[in-house]
Amino acid sequence: MFTIAAAAARLIKAQMDAEGEGEMYLRVFVRPGADGMQFGMSSEEQPGKNDEVSEQHGLKVLVDKLSLRTLNGVELSYAEEGGFSLGKPAEADSDSADA
Repeated sequence: MFTIAAAAARLIKAQMDAEGEGEMYLRVFVRPGADGMQFGMSSEEQPGKNDEVSEQHGLKVLVDKLSLRTLNGVELSYAEEGGFSLGKPAEADSDSADA
C-alpha cells in the first residue's frame, strides 16, 4: 500500500481546497522518464477502472495499479526544508531530514 504522511496530506488538501478542488481526488503516479522513473501528482474528478482508491488523513487518493507496483510500501512525506519526498514509512518516522 502507498501511504501519505499526515503533514503531506494536510498541505495537499489545503492547497486543493484553496484552488476549489476540495472534492477532487489526488492522483499519485510513476512514469518512465529520461533519468528513470518520475513521480507525479495531479487532481482527478473520478477514479479510473484500474485505480486503487484510499482515503488518508481526509485526502482521497488514487494510484493506478501499474504505479502501485513501484509505490507499494512507500510513503509520501513533506518537510519544510526539503519539500515532498518518497521513502519507506519507517524513514518518515525518524528525525532525519533526508527521509
